[in-house]
Amino acid sequence: MNFYPISILPKKIIFIDGISRSGKLFTGTLLSTFKNYEHLEFGLNFERLCPALEFKKINEDFAKSYINNYLNELIYNKYLSRNVNFRPTDRTGVVNTQNYKLYKKRLKMKEGDNIIKQIKKENKSLLFVTHDILTTIKAFNKLGLNYKMIEIFRNPFSLVMSWYKRGLGRRFGNDQRLFSLLIKKKNKISPWYDELFNDNIRNLNEIEKCIHYVYNLTTKSITDYSKLNKLEKNRIFITSYERLVENSYSEISKISIFLKSKLTKNTKIYIKKENIPKFLNSNIFNKNRLFIKSKVKKKYYNKLEKLELRFNQNIYGLSK
Repeated sequence: MNFYPISILPKKIIFIDGISRSGKLFTGTLLSTFKNYEHLEFGLNFERLCPALEFKKINEDFAKSYINNYLNELIYNKYLSRNVNFRPTDRTGVVNTQNYKLYKKRLKMKEGDNIIKQIKKENKSLLFVTHDILTTIKAFNKLGLNYKMIEIFRNPFSLVMSWYKRGLGRRFGNDQRLFSLLIKKKNKISPWYDELFNDNIRNLNEIEKCIHYVYNLTTKSITDYSKLNKLEKNRIFITSYERLVENSYSEISKISIFLKSKLTKNTKIYIKKENIPKFLNSNIFNKNRLFIKSKVKKKYYNKLEKLELRFNQNIYGLSK
């Protein structure tokens, strides 16, 4: 049996991707102020399909059919404000968007073919925040989507500290509020991406595990990006959390040009609301660096330090 991938209604699909704690939601909030954009969504379906494709757990035609139907259903429901997040404390909540009144108005819309016609006429962009798609980019490209992606990196020391504070060195398999796909490997519960690596993490402490994940996910992202052809690379804009925070207007403007989108007056409002641009506190950064150094074996600190050197060289040499 072959699954049939129905044609996709939304023609403009944008992904804001990176490993956990790299600043994706913050960036998505800003980009959702662009002209003719729907409010951002978490791309959990993409995050879960890509590992399944990577490890050949599902068929390619099923994945295409599933994701095409998901995209059509998502935008149809958005035009009815069905399943839309109205929580004011969530970044994905439409209360925090320039189009809040529009989403309230859509609650009164009648469903039917008129909605399909409106979707096609307005041709709005869908915006997704995703984790770790670049680490499985070959599998992701099998979905056959016409997409653009903003890939966000962050200083590895800052990432490790953020992972540690978030408890990501101990929560996998122990916390039901952590919704990552899990695997059982050598009688240990791990996030799915541990299958991509061969390291034995059984005897690592909590921060060393964070270094393990950050280092391997980052280097896998770099390697897989380098294997893409020119057309595939042209779909991806490389940036960093640091650039977005310290050079906000410049970096957001570059992204708008890349996406062929226009900033709105709300873009400036939201940039001001985020209290950026600003210089990141070097004292806090150095304090965190010393803390990490005091808690891990020398080889893990050195590993992170070498990765940072590469990051400082124009974002691993990936940024134009």
